[in-house]
Amino acid sequence: MREAAYNEIENDAQMIMERLKLGGGILSINDNSSPEHIKNELNISKRAFKRAVGRLLKEGAVKITEEGIELTW
Repeated sequence: MREAAYNEIENDAQMIMERLKLGGGILSINDNSSPEHIKNELNISKRAFKRAVGRLLKEGAVKITEEGIELTW
């Protein structure tokens, strides 16, 4: 069972960063992706994905494009 959202954001954000690094800085998932696609690719809910990406955006680590998300640093 997953922990409370505020405890999971850090882990989810780190996992997304690792996937970005492995994918050459690009992950072809964004806010327009279906919940099923996000779950299949990252094994997290769309809500958890949006929270983690929001945190990474705030930090300036990623940017959202039409193709997905890109690493900025």
